[in-house]
Amino acid sequence: MAAQSKSLPDIIQVDGCDHASFSAMGIFADFTYKFAPIPAYDEDSGSATCIGGENLAIVNNDNLEGSWECVKSLFNEDMMNDYCKKSGMIPTVKTFAMADEYFTDDPVMKVFVENMEVAKTRGPSPIWPQISQVLRDMLQEVGTGADAETAAANGIKNMQQYVDK
Repeated sequence: MAAQSKSLPDIIQVDGCDHASFSAMGIFADFTYKFAPIPAYDEDSGSATCIGGENLAIVNNDNLEGSWECVKSLFNEDMMNDYCKKSGMIPTVKTFAMADEYFTDDPVMKVFVENMEVAKTRGPSPIWPQISQVLRDMLQEVGTGADAETAAANGIKNMQQYVDK
């Protein structure tokens, strides 16, 4: 997702719905912003975004059963929605988000929930950190005025060096 400020010259990419956390810290307090899905390359390709990135782990401890019960409880609809509202996240279970007015009626959260329709999970890849950096660099280039086709061509070239290793 991207936000564009009327008082700043650049586009700001907010990776996920972290705006709630940023707003709580006063980061977006001095300008007006709106959120929109990442635009499609063309009419035929459609928009797309990624989903996921959070992990849960249980460390070896004296209460493994209690730890497992805690993890399981997070996948209860009420618990997950409550946690997500407090943390500024979106439920990972789409039906949970779609059934709660907090996520469907809020003008910002609604954009992220609707974008779940075209969201894809990232495949596991040992070079994902490098690919992710190239993608961020491409978005930054375009957001600061570079030609989109040139930025994409440079991005492909930069990604290829990691793929070829």
